Amino acid sequence: MKYRSPDGKVKYGYVYAKTYREVKEKLMQRDDLIQSHMNHKPEKDPFEHIALEWFKFITPQVKESTSNKYWNLLNSYILPKFGPVSLYNITHDFIENQCNIFLTEGGCKKKWSFAKDCCGYFVLST
Repeated sequence: MKYRSPDGKVKYGYVYAKTYREVKEKLMQRDDLIQSHMNHKPEKDPFEHIALEWFKFITPQVKESTSNKYWNLLNSYILPKFGPVSLYNITHDFIENQCNIFLTEGGCKKKWSFAKDCCGYFVLST
């Protein structure tokens, strides 16, 4: 069994090689790869990686104007400050501090209305 589909059906995968030993080696390599993915700690990823994955996921589900607004907020405010920070280090205090900076300095584009929008999204999510 390779995996189960979202509706619960079993999906089988096959491994081919010239000898049984080669098949066993390929299976062991696959199992090692799966184990390494299971040991991956997403909280150690930089915020930028997660934010861009989210943006790719959400874009087809929203109108183009909404997607453009999210992209501008990400690039002008969120990613410059949050991008390199790991998820583990993003705390409530960190978010509150960054929102205060956005509201006093206006962000990269010095537009306070965008800064208010950005902080509004953070308030909703915390």
